[in-house]
Amino acid sequence: MPSFVRRTLLAALAVAALLPAACRAEEPAVAEPPKLPEGVEPLDAEMQAHIEKLKAAAQQYRGLELKNKNLAVGQKTREALKKKVVEMFKEEMPKEVLSPLERTLKNFDLIPQEMDLGTYYPELLTSQIGGYYDPQAKYLVLVKDANGILGQEMTKKLGKGVADKMEETVLVHEIDHAIQDQHFDLSNYGHDKTMSDAAAAKLALIEGDATLVMYGYMLGVPMERFPGVDASLDMFVSDPVQMANMMPEMPGSKEIAQAPAYIRDNLIFSYIQGLNFCLQVRKAGGQKLLDHAFVKDPPKSTEQILHPEKWIAKRDDPVEIELPDLAELLPGFKKTSEGNWGEFNTRLLLAEKLGQAQRKKAAAAAQGWGGDKFALYTNGDGKEVLVWYTAWDTPEDAGEFYDTGDLAFKQGWQKALQAVHEDKGVSTVVLVRGELAKEGFDAVKEKLFALKLARPANANLDLAKLGITDEDKPKMLGAGEMMKVASDPTIKKLMAAGMGGGEGGEADVGKLLDDPRMQDAMKQMGDQMLGEGGGDKMKELMKNPAVQKMMQDMLKQDAAPKGQAEDGAYVNKDLGIAIKSPKSEGWKIDGDPPANMGVKPLVQITGPDEASIVLMLQAMPMQVALEQVAPLMEMGPQMQFQNYKRVNAGFIKSGETKGYELEYTGSTMGQEVHVVQRVFLRGPKMLLVVGTGTTEGWEKHGKDVKAALETLTLSEPAAKKDAPKPEPKKEEDNVLKE
Repeated sequence: MPSFVRRTLLAALAVAALLPAACRAEEPAVAEPPKLPEGVEPLDAEMQAHIEKLKAAAQQYRGLELKNKNLAVGQKTREALKKKVVEMFKEEMPKEVLSPLERTLKNFDLIPQEMDLGTYYPELLTSQIGGYYDPQAKYLVLVKDANGILGQEMTKKLGKGVADKMEETVLVHEIDHAIQDQHFDLSNYGHDKTMSDAAAAKLALIEGDATLVMYGYMLGVPMERFPGVDASLDMFVSDPVQMANMMPEMPGSKEIAQAPAYIRDNLIFSYIQGLNFCLQVRKAGGQKLLDHAFVKDPPKSTEQILHPEKWIAKRDDPVEIELPDLAELLPGFKKTSEGNWGEFNTRLLLAEKLGQAQRKKAAAAAQGWGGDKFALYTNGDGKEVLVWYTAWDTPEDAGEFYDTGDLAFKQGWQKALQAVHEDKGVSTVVLVRGELAKEGFDAVKEKLFALKLARPANANLDLAKLGITDEDKPKMLGAGEMMKVASDPTIKKLMAAGMGGGEGGEADVGKLLDDPRMQDAMKQMGDQMLGEGGGDKMKELMKNPAVQKMMQDMLKQDAAPKGQAEDGAYVNKDLGIAIKSPKSEGWKIDGDPPANMGVKPLVQITGPDEASIVLMLQAMPMQVALEQVAPLMEMGPQMQFQNYKRVNAGFIKSGETKGYELEYTGSTMGQEVHVVQRVFLRGPKMLLVVGTGTTEGWEKHGKDVKAALETLTLSEPAAKKDAPKPEPKKEEDNVLKE
């Protein structure tokens, strides 16, 4: 997409997707405000001071300084800002550029035939505009609005405090663009070409970097330090429509969700797929490798953005294609536009032709893309011929694309497959659309099949030559650090909002379970656990309102009586629970630990090397027998942990109280762990006792953890000792039948 996308879209959609947290940087001294262009109002003193804090945060999380710290930042009213965006659009997209783009998109059926792109696109962008950084004039403009960047509805949903934090992250994103510009000169970066796959890849690098900085600021920790965070991004990139609908109150979300897929998905691609690419680069070589991408070796295709390993590990640059002018084979026609799609837009195009339900099939058919070029030819009568020449890594890749194309490109299209190109084994496919007789198509096909293709050198990265060592790579967060981040009230409230929660910040389980992505996950889980047909049964079960209410109730927690943590032990007389800490050095007891992802432990005992013991009391939707709980205990770890392996399982006793123990190993969030999990029933609630550590930590402290678990004692709660005893019930009334 053209450069005005970067200049005007202020990451509102990206903000809606993940989890912010406050940055706790000190307020730096305020520099003298610089001069601003005519028509841009200066910020007030309070906001200017706030911007200085955010400048410091952006520099911290990017790892680069603002060379000119006196960055010009001003504001415009929302209407004035929209007017400026339209002016910028007309300046950067004059008719001679916009018209060929529009005709090409319509020939590929990527936008409606009746759409006026010059009117529609600026309106779409300004529906969620919050400001922009202009790399030509070197200044940043913010929206001036009493309701803030996020608007009245979003502020009401989240509360002003959380909304303010989200707005801060948006500003950090844009300040990072200024940092990029000062170090890498964005005005000459080459990401402003229309219908260019290489330009789309560079734009993804730019926006992905700024989004990564933004999320580092949100979380208070660089995002690349979170184990397994890249895997969690898959849900967001798998369905752009669902992502756009995640927070419908966000300005522009409705308009983006309803936009043609080409426009919507390309806007989101730059931010989220770009984020994943930059995240992988940071994980592989830290800031040094990311700076190398900007300075000397930017990604050359959206294929490399979609598959970062094709840039980082096993380089796969696109085949260089010089498409000849075919006008001599098309009498009366002249070329009016040309470009290339890359893997991402080839995938998108196939999905549009096949239907959104076939997104996976489209993605599979687009893999193995090696290069492509298209050209649009027009004659004086307004007739058009579209030629698309594609190169593929293997004959199998070309064959799969050709076969899928038989389903996708039907009326008005002609196709031909060259399974093995004479030049270095490249396979190619030609597609032509328009009023072209068979002999004309054959002539075009033969000329294109005779092209000499330039295969890339594909030199893999040598991190050592770039001066990159293990010290430059990010250090993964430990369990304690992750719990601290997850306990941040702002993060929890945003998670709930993303799950459909309201002003109270409580997650809407029904909405979460109705999400098609969650439905797919439920089906896969059911098929694995219950065999063929089990997934469909589980999907239907999760649609049941009674089941959804039951799960919602289970997530609610009544405030439990606090216990006492002293003299190396935790005692809660009101609940009748006591446990001792390991006697070895380095163990600490927290009798009032923060909630972790909505669950507040009774006590957390932490030790060296990330070893820990946690006690949690969880409400049960109905009273059940321990024998019925035991088989279900293994379901959670089996789904959560990779390489799950049971070490031991069986019934145990704590004094006179019967319980069940499950011991297992596995990997989660990039770490190998060892877990001992015990469960006891306490009336209508379940007491869960979990001892855990990394595999290495368990070798050192596993005996201490197990010894501490043996000290757990369960007695009659103090509050119930004097309470009248209820009439005894028959056993069948207390047990959930099979």
